[in-house]
Amino acid sequence: MTTPVFIDTETLGLDPRIHPVWEVAAIADDLEFVWHLDLKGHQMLAADPMAVQISGFDKRYPPAGERTPVDVFLDQFLALTAGRHLCGAVVSFDEERLRRLAWEWGRTPSWHYHLIDVEALAVGALAGLAQGWRGPERRMRLEAMRDLPWKSDELTRMLGLKPPSAEDRHTALGDARWAKAIYDRVMEP
Repeated sequence: MTTPVFIDTETLGLDPRIHPVWEVAAIADDLEFVWHLDLKGHQMLAADPMAVQISGFDKRYPPAGERTPVDVFLDQFLALTAGRHLCGAVVSFDEERLRRLAWEWGRTPSWHYHLIDVEALAVGALAGLAQGWRGPERRMRLEAMRDLPWKSDELTRMLGLKPPSAEDRHTALGDARWAKAIYDRVMEP
């Protein structure tokens, strides 16, 4: 049985046309991978200051000799994800950027086209559990799930998990681990 690859990216903003991916993490078969992509100076010019702050780019982006060239990253990442489902929190965000990056470098991704979003997975599992809830607790939990956008911390707590620490949040590996924890909680008996 093929297991999903849990992924997350950190970017220099929300616009995939001008804000590059700078950090990627993947967890496949309990092996963890982290890449810091070697960006060029011009790629950082349009960086969104809020994205830089949230992701800790200024503190966490390694010096030039410690970054991964994009072509090397793509060779490794595309081999790791070939034929597999990508899984993450709002995984469509990450998949779009990684697909665009691969295309820019003349590569064709072969991961499975069905993406697994752990927030939607959590809401479905919790809605199923809600059938057994009674009284004010049921109403409160169902309202929390209907309130869009979903709040990852709230869903995580409702599953009996602890959200990531401030140090792990908005790091690619921390967020990939979080997605895996949610997936495992929902899918494991």
